Amino acid sequence: MAARIYEHPECAYTVEKDYIRTDGSIKRKVSGTMMAGIVGASPWSSPFQVACNLLGVGVENISNKPAVMAGKALESKIIDYVAKTYPEYGLFVPAESIYKKREGDHATWESDFEDDVFAGHVDGILMGEDGSNHILEIKTSGNLRSWEDGVPYYYQLQVGLYNHFISQQDKAYVVLGVMTPEIYKDPNAWEPNDSNTFMFEMPIDEKEFERKLEYVKGWYALYIAQGITPPYDPGIPGDVELYNHLVGLTQSNEEISSLIDEYFELDQEVKQHESVVKEKVKVKDGLKARIKNWFDCHEVESLDSKSGQCYATISTRESSVIDPELLRADGIDPERYTIKTITKTFTVKKRK
Repeated sequence: MAARIYEHPECAYTVEKDYIRTDGSIKRKVSGTMMAGIVGASPWSSPFQVACNLLGVGVENISNKPAVMAGKALESKIIDYVAKTYPEYGLFVPAESIYKKREGDHATWESDFEDDVFAGHVDGILMGEDGSNHILEIKTSGNLRSWEDGVPYYYQLQVGLYNHFISQQDKAYVVLGVMTPEIYKDPNAWEPNDSNTFMFEMPIDEKEFERKLEYVKGWYALYIAQGITPPYDPGIPGDVELYNHLVGLTQSNEEISSLIDEYFELDQEVKQHESVVKEKVKVKDGLKARIKNWFDCHEVESLDSKSGQCYATISTRESSVIDPELLRADGIDPERYTIKTITKTFTVKKRK
């Protein structure tokens, strides 16, 4: 698993034993996706990680993750599909038709409701013929097992927060778009249908949810309002990674200089091993090319090895890319849909 990428800390902080203390200059509001992390129900986050985010010292950059990008790309397509498929439920209205235009980074969007502790951005509203307005949440996932018993609890908390501040209904609607690894590579190739798109009616106990809100408010007052995090949990890999990351940023020049020496020695050792296997790698790559060429020439898709301990296959995958010139011809600016990244290359070189 690749290491997480964090934004640079936005405020001053110190490491005290097993928690982080900040200067208190940043106190973000609790979003719907943070609710599960705070109560210990999230498979992706924890109270320590959420606190670091709220206090501006450890914000993970997830904007370029395939699942996140696919969800953004397919949200409107999914809403259009359920609107046509389930007209008897009422009018499916995307959030962009109700709330202020959302541009830039998600974290900078203005909340869809006003509160001192909580903030959130809904995906849409389902307007019933009786005048009721229900929260409409769109999710994409490849983990169907987590949906076997309905909307997962960690998503229920998010939807419950929106319902509490916006609609105050006894139910909400969550639509799931089922993803595959191939779709994450090319979201525009995905089309919703009755076998990959499902709508759930999610019951909401408002009084029970209010008790959860009170718990989160107490947690916020205990930690975020005081500018500190709860202790990190050494049993949670994400906590350990983030804690070590923050500790590392506080190290002195002398300590980092020592790490450079350690890295250099390990790098030299690795290069020695690489030189030993370099010729074997060339032979291996040559064999791969010869086998692949033979498969292509003879139109063979699979062949067992002589010993039977393995087999070789060749598969074909068709992919598509968006042509910016065609977009411009249709009056669409491709720059608006282009994500730009900056890559910094780290090297350690032997001094001459």
